[in-house]
Amino acid sequence: TSATARDVNHRLVVNRFKVHGISLNGVNAINNAVTGNFIGTDVTGSVDLGNIVDGILVTSGASNNTIGGTTPGDRNVISGNDSDGIELSTSTTTGNLIVGNYIGRSILATRPKGFSPRMRAISRLAGRVSALAI
Repeated sequence: TSATARDVNHRLVVNRFKVHGISLNGVNAINNAVTGNFIGTDVTGSVDLGNIVDGILVTSGASNNTIGGTTPGDRNVISGNDSDGIELSTSTTTGNLIVGNYIGRSILATRPKGFSPRMRAISRLAGRVSALAI
């Protein structure tokens, strides 16, 4: 799944992709909201059906995007992916907000057996997010 300017991804179940579950890629990927999704799990948020690479990739100048939120309905469950839950890469990727997500956990905030032990919650943060709360 790829997003462009001002898309809202809400209530999707994104799993078993051969690459990233969701990709915010390029300078036109601005002001998007990725909220309330199950990324790398089933619809219950408790079964590992991970994507082959990252759950969410934010890269190549993607900016001012929001991943998650402060209400339970806006939080994403990002777990079971074979690489990072969220990867932010390239120096031009800035101003992104990551808040309130269950990363590497089930919807019950536990880590069920079978979820990837190699997964890093979020990688390459330096200078690429405006605020972070997990």
